[in-house]
Amino acid sequence: MSIIELLDYIILQKIFIEARNPNLSKVSKTFYHISHEINTQANYYEKWSEQTKNRCMMCRHSKMFDKRELILALLNRGLIRGEHNFGEILRRAVEYGWLDVNQTDTKTDFLVYSHSKLAAHSYNRCMYSAMVHKNLVLVKHILDSVDIEQNRFELYCYYLIPCKGTEMIKIMYDYADKNGLDIPEMVPISLSDVDAMKYSESRGEKIMDNIDDRLEIAILRGNFEIVKFLVDLGADIYYESLEYVRLALAYGEIEILIYLCQKIGVEYLDNGVRKRLINCADIRLKNFLIDFGINIHIFQDLMLHNSAYNYDYEVTKKLLELGANMYLRNSKVLRDAIIKRDEKFVKLVLSYGNKPHPNMTKEFLELCEEGNVGIASLLIEHDKHIHPHLNSILYKLVYSGKMECVELLLKNGANVNTNGGMSLLKYAVNKNKRDLVELLLEHNVKINYKDKSLIHKTFEKGYNDLAEKILQKNVLERVELGNKLISACHRNNTELVKLILKYSNADQKMDLVNTNHGSALCIAVRNSNEEMKRMFLDSGAIINTKNRKLFVDSCRYGYENIVNTFLEYWKAKKMRKKIKKLMNKCILEAFEYGNYGLYEQLISPEIIDRGDIFEFTKSRVLQLACDRGEVSYARDIIFNLSGKIDFLDSRTLTNSYMLKREEIFDFIVGFGEVNKNISNYEFIKGCNEGDLGTVERMLVGGTNVGVFDELGLKLASRNGDIKMVRFLVRKGAKFGGFSVSGGFFLLQSIDYEYDCQKQSGN
Repeated sequence: MSIIELLDYIILQKIFIEARNPNLSKVSKTFYHISHEINTQANYYEKWSEQTKNRCMMCRHSKMFDKRELILALLNRGLIRGEHNFGEILRRAVEYGWLDVNQTDTKTDFLVYSHSKLAAHSYNRCMYSAMVHKNLVLVKHILDSVDIEQNRFELYCYYLIPCKGTEMIKIMYDYADKNGLDIPEMVPISLSDVDAMKYSESRGEKIMDNIDDRLEIAILRGNFEIVKFLVDLGADIYYESLEYVRLALAYGEIEILIYLCQKIGVEYLDNGVRKRLINCADIRLKNFLIDFGINIHIFQDLMLHNSAYNYDYEVTKKLLELGANMYLRNSKVLRDAIIKRDEKFVKLVLSYGNKPHPNMTKEFLELCEEGNVGIASLLIEHDKHIHPHLNSILYKLVYSGKMECVELLLKNGANVNTNGGMSLLKYAVNKNKRDLVELLLEHNVKINYKDKSLIHKTFEKGYNDLAEKILQKNVLERVELGNKLISACHRNNTELVKLILKYSNADQKMDLVNTNHGSALCIAVRNSNEEMKRMFLDSGAIINTKNRKLFVDSCRYGYENIVNTFLEYWKAKKMRKKIKKLMNKCILEAFEYGNYGLYEQLISPEIIDRGDIFEFTKSRVLQLACDRGEVSYARDIIFNLSGKIDFLDSRTLTNSYMLKREEIFDFIVGFGEVNKNISNYEFIKGCNEGDLGTVERMLVGGTNVGVFDELGLKLASRNGDIKMVRFLVRKGAKFGGFSVSGGFFLLQSIDYEYDCQKQSGN
């Protein structure tokens, strides 16, 4: 007996229950294994049954009865109490074949009582399973353990019917002879094994006396071996006008049906039977009939139509190869395939056709309307005249959006060069259907060049191919063409601008690009469209020096040639003082968009006086230079333009430090204007480097521990410096600026260090 079995019941109960889960960390592996030992569980059951006065809930749920070893232990120790428990064990022992358990069970005083209380179906179920699986030992055990009367014995005899071999039937015949019981008359007739049937004949049952009944039962049960055995033995398969063939056909026993047809001969079957055979959906039977030489044209090629209807692809293909007529029944074979929308089947049927199928117009129209271009294309390829009015279908399909079918019709003769065709083009442009416009143009649709609405929509929506055809006809007036150019510029449609200029001569180009005081060039610059800007300048665009918006946009996007034109004009007009506000704006635009070369040009003394550069401009450029790490430009602002470092954002120095831009950081710190804040940065540096002495000295000197949004605490946390973190927290640093994940990581680190110190005794 192990130590654990000596424990108190309550403790043992907790261990037994908790230890069932091997993943619980508080239960050791040893407890887990001990708790699953049979002796431990039996002792636990004994103590539990004492506590609960033989009312064990585990027994009621039958969980413990699945353990054979546990049941044996409980039986041997006399721990099974209660009628229900004993009956349940007996049922399991019989059902699972636990003969040792059942034999142990029979030693008890409850044997007679239990057998009398057990329901008949319990033994019946066990007996059936044992007989079917040839468990001879269990069958004999049940027969020897239980008094079986004639009614129950007859039931057991019926269990012989599906049994294979002679062992089981021999046991039952011997038991019947020994106990004076009778084998039911239907059992030998219904046996499903040839050897068993032969054995029954050796025991006095004459097969030929009821061979017809035996054959009928074998067919109903689909037992091919018995059918073959009985036919070979001399059964009359012509019985009552081929009744057995009809029976096999009715019950779908195809293997038996084929065998009977082979024995009888297909040519000797009457028309009714042959028609039923052909209508059968089983592919094996159809292949047999074809291979056996049945007339495939019988009943107006019924086999072909039936195969197509049931989607028997291979059978249908075989029949078509043999010359079956697909045109009978108004081409029903093809129509069925179309109804199922099976492209593969439609293709098969059409591939064996030698002429068009009549009256397929309706089917073709339905396919087009639902957009089934695959099958529709097969039909129209097979019969170019499948629909006499393709144009009428075309318009319907266009308005319903079936573009693939529209293309199919156009490729096969539909004509778009009608008044209706021109209306289709206008419809496509108005509805913004680009694929339809391209398709119509591809098939040379007529264009109504007098339709102003069509022309306007074409240029407005950017249909470049259609616009090119309109431009080729030269139907637009100068003003109208200029408006189209401006519209294309607004939409940044470079290709359309190219087309407009392409179909204009040199004078027309110059006139167009200077329309509306050169708006086209201004728009191109504003859109930062280098290609369009170059086209306009090459076409003779004149830079309007009165258009200051053009100058600002050119500075923003770095178009130096346009900027220089403005600067030369203003220099000649001596307008330096008048444009200083504009120049300050453009200096900012150039620097902000990274056009540093143009920026340097704009701040040069030749362009603007130093005193005309606003403080706001200098401080903004300085801020941008520091944010981007451009030290040279920052120095230039301070030393050459007299910029002031005090205008910098308070976070600029912090950001440069966090981003490790040391050159910018040193540059900013080097000025006297920020020396008053240098203690803050020394404090931050000390937090980052873990220098407790410097940090403490800065705090004593008046530095705020939460300066720059708790930057010192953030840096210490990021570096994993627990000592620095704890020091800063004691000095008043707050965790308010931390993210959830960052704060959780920090607290984990602090807890870990605390646990380590606690374990070391510090």
